Amino acid sequence: MNDLIEFEDVIAELRDGLNDVQFDREQPTRRSTIRRMAWVPAVAASLVLAVVAITPGISDGIAWAAVARPTTPDEQTWITDDCTESLATTPGDWPDTLPPLMTSEVRGNTATLNFAGEGWFVTCVVGELFRSDGYEPGLSVVTMGYDEDLTEGDDRLRFNVLGIAPDPVDGPEGIEATTFVIGVVSEDVARVVIDVGDLGEVEATVSNGWFTAWWPSRQHFVVRGFASDGNPIAEIAKS
Repeated sequence: MNDLIEFEDVIAELRDGLNDVQFDREQPTRRSTIRRMAWVPAVAASLVLAVVAITPGISDGIAWAAVARPTTPDEQTWITDDCTESLATTPGDWPDTLPPLMTSEVRGNTATLNFAGEGWFVTCVVGELFRSDGYEPGLSVVTMGYDEDLTEGDDRLRFNVLGIAPDPVDGPEGIEATTFVIGVVSEDVARVVIDVGDLGEVEATVSNGWFTAWWPSRQHFVVRGFASDGNPIAEIAKS
């Protein structure tokens, strides 16, 4: 219940401040950010995902949960409206309407909605990821990509890894990274669990053939897919 109250406080503050938000129109065509945050693809073999302002540890930094809760209808409505507005102002050859909603979740004080269809996807993140001097405690980020960008894994479990970073990305030294995983699963995958080392296991949100999850760490991780009977059927290590 406390998590829900805290999240509602955060989104209320964000909604009040939307009129003051300035979009960064100089970003590449596949990402549009609100405030001073940027999506950073994590494609390097060394897994340098992103630099993000989280001060030390989860308890002292952000609210986070290994198991997400569903978004409420009201949350879905206003976040979708915010994403649609962001999409309309993003440079590039993108449609001006969102594809269907595939997954939606709230972890701690942060909501993630993923829309997908016709070969492309839009992921919207709203909430509280940043707790560091010099950075806003609230966040609204939209990222877009094509299904072909989901290059990790195989036909049963395929995903991309993203990070969120302060802008510029070479922010203060010693701060942690936030890792986002966005992907698709085959029909026989009913559950996705991600082993993230010291943080334990993260239960991904799986819906409509897509899955999403995030955690406040840049450690190496293992993504596992399970059938409805609990049997493991896919495993991909990211190192």
